[in-house]
Amino acid sequence: MKFSKFKSKSNIDLNLLLALGALKSESLIINVDLNPDYNFTNYDKYDLNTYFIKKFIAFDDKYSTVLRAGIGSNAIFHWDDVERFSAQYNVPIEDEHSIIDFLQKAAEVEPDLIHFGMETKFDDFELNELNELNELNELNELNELNELNELKVDFVNNVDKKVVITGAFVGNSFTIDPLDWKLVSELNLFGIPKDLNGKLYLELLAESYSLIESGNYKLAFFISYSALECYLNSIVNPDNKKSRLKDSFSALFKERYSGKDLNQHTIYSSISGDFDKYTSKRNEIVHGRSKVIISKGYANEFLVFVLITIVSNEYRLDNFKSMVEKFT
Repeated sequence: MKFSKFKSKSNIDLNLLLALGALKSESLIINVDLNPDYNFTNYDKYDLNTYFIKKFIAFDDKYSTVLRAGIGSNAIFHWDDVERFSAQYNVPIEDEHSIIDFLQKAAEVEPDLIHFGMETKFDDFELNELNELNELNELNELNELNELNELKVDFVNNVDKKVVITGAFVGNSFTIDPLDWKLVSELNLFGIPKDLNGKLYLELLAESYSLIESGNYKLAFFISYSALECYLNSIVNPDNKKSRLKDSFSALFKERYSGKDLNQHTIYSSISGDFDKYTSKRNEIVHGRSKVIISKGYANEFLVFVLITIVSNEYRLDNFKSMVEKFT
């Protein structure tokens, strides 16, 4: 596979960033507390009403920055479901009071677990409960559905490290404070992991990707170059001896490809000729002698250049075909 074809692969930058661990993507099962925001809706214990909710999900233990977040599937799980799944997937129930703790563990065994829950319409379930409790028989005459109308990520607060979720549902007191079931949702998160094991170059790579996404291409290019410099110095020149970065770049491949002709190293022979032009562009930005314009395509092209260099070394890959097969 030629370099030009490799670069044209959709999301190749993202795939390599995920492979290195600079970015992380996952789906979490979260509990959606149906306790309403009473600033928007007055409480009515017996009648069905539309209630609005606003919830905050902290991510400070997992991510330093969340770039994107969204809600996936929603479902209702009863304790009967928990007991059935526990037996089916051999996952113990460690906390008899927490449906969520169990579902989070069970989802590690069965990632599609949430699709086995009940739909988010509570009509029969809630009316039966009310009838058994004999609290309001006239509710038998209601035809309205007790359901979740909408649930979405309102915004991501990367200062306080929280995802803000808003939504609305039609319900009553038994929906707000359920006895033995929970409403759960998939929260899809994509961002920069909190713990990068002290590898500054990974943080810089993730930041460069984020800057490209936000449209700051010149700074993204500069940060990518800093990531390359950081990586080469840490691997080839840990003693910080005076040397050209281009020499460290060549030495990186020579050490991994010891005893072999670098001209036979498909990746090195394909990308090494571009090193000088990127360095010249970086120096123009640093010295500020002229107005430098960096396009999105150019910033992304260089990010891929840096990623290829690092991934090739970390995974001992010498051709693009192997890289595509392993990471796409």
